[in-house]
Amino acid sequence: MNQMETTINQRIEMVASKFAKNQSDFAKKIGKPSQTISNIIAGRSNPSFEVIQAILEIFPQIDPFWLILGKGNSQFVEKSPPDKYVISLEDRVAEQAATIRVLLGKSGNVSLAGTYSFFLTIVVTFVVHSKPTWFIQL
Repeated sequence: MNQMETTINQRIEMVASKFAKNQSDFAKKIGKPSQTISNIIAGRSNPSFEVIQAILEIFPQIDPFWLILGKGNSQFVEKSPPDKYVISLEDRVAEQAATIRVLLGKSGNVSLAGTYSFFLTIVVTFVVHSKPTWFIQL
């Protein structure tokens, strides 16, 4: 069967067979009733947003574009956990943000401390999730 011709129900069946012993096990893993999964796989109903969301949260190696539209990468790519360098970087940024909040709090500019902390959080999130090559080479 051509991947472009599969329905979302069939793609969910592919995911279930890859990551669970059976439909009941798959339903348990994503926290949904087994009857719901059975109906989806049998084509009696379409998956709700909550079912799709649960699948993507529990199995982050699934390409959401592929699951929902049938386009993109149908291979289940194992995502590696963050390396020790990234974890160390996150810890350093958290420590620096706490120090900045304390220092700015002493000067009476607490709102600036919160803004700066929020900015640091966004930067770290970007670096951790996108892993830009310029950053890794530093």
